[in-house]
Amino acid sequence: MLTELSVYDNVLLALQSLQAPLQLLRSLSRRRLDEEVMHALDRFRLADRADDLVGELSHGEQQWLEIAMALAPRPKLLLLDEPTGGMSPEERRVTGELLLPIKAECALVIVEHDLDFIKNICDRLTVLDQGCVLGDGTVAEIERDPRVQEIYTSRV
Repeated sequence: MLTELSVYDNVLLALQSLQAPLQLLRSLSRRRLDEEVMHALDRFRLADRADDLVGELSHGEQQWLEIAMALAPRPKLLLLDEPTGGMSPEERRVTGELLLPIKAECALVIVEHDLDFIKNICDRLTVLDQGCVLGDGTVAEIERDPRVQEIYTSRV
């Protein structure tokens, strides 16, 4: 993510990364990709910030932009490492809403410490403790797992 560029241009660059270098030399892709860029921005509630510099966005909005950029090339798998780190409670809630529909088009692997956040997004959870699998299963199974409960309650 380039903070000195606009929000729009960051998503455009993510989409242009799929093009061959020769195509970029005589690039007319800005016009051709405009609808796709704006769809990505709208999807992550950033359409009204398209012309703003990335450095002017809040931390949460920057995270949303990074996710929009990662999804722009239509990956089959998206890896997210603590996507809500440093966000306000409202930004965390919105991030959950934004991630939920992604599951229909792309597999998600999310590393996250906040079980309340992650349980509304994931179908299956794997809980690690000191690098070892402590539990694996549905959200309900993990919430009932006494080993998981012990680790979570003993470290709060």
